[in-house]
Amino acid sequence: VLERLLQRGKKIDVAIWVIYPSHLITVSDGGWTTRVKVSKDEHSWLYWFAEQYNKTRISKAILATLGWGVNNTDYYTPEWSLYDGEDSYAESGYRKFEQAAKDIKGIAVAHKIEVIPLIIPSKSQIALNFDGVRPPFKLRHKLEADLPNRRLSDILQRAGFSRDDQIDLLSVFIKNGKESDWRSYYWANDAHLTIEGNRLVAGIS
Repeated sequence: VLERLLQRGKKIDVAIWVIYPSHLITVSDGGWTTRVKVSKDEHSWLYWFAEQYNKTRISKAILATLGWGVNNTDYYTPEWSLYDGEDSYAESGYRKFEQAAKDIKGIAVAHKIEVIPLIIPSKSQIALNFDGVRPPFKLRHKLEADLPNRRLSDILQRAGFSRDDQIDLLSVFIKNGKESDWRSYYWANDAHLTIEGNRLVAGIS
């Protein structure tokens, strides 16, 4: 985006880089899909069975609770890998983020732009922190709500963004969530920020 704006002759002095930890899953090799996949060419019958199974309601319920699924989109389980230090599902996403951080820093230095990384916590992070909410398939795992933020901060620092230049809103959401209902910051049936959540971000940043 910075490059496109600069190509259009836009004058940029300061830019805020919004970072949402869950997007590490979006750019990872596996993405938002089940970890188990069956090839149609190699196992045609299993592939057919999986296709029929995925049309049932119970397939989504089992995926959300037990983490079992095959050949399906999965908006339930991948994010939890970010909070589990022993789960490597998002490693490719971290590597891509590190390259992006280096590229953005290079552009910023070349054009004398102050880039401020702004990390906004996900709904699952806040729920994990306050209520210990987690899916059954992670019950026996040690989950840390701030783990992706710490890793992102380390990557940003290696890329040339000092910790003083970074804004991590996880602690802000937690502090304000103690004084009011943290659920008001996110839509009930959606992981995006509500008007209240956006007001909180705007007021801090």
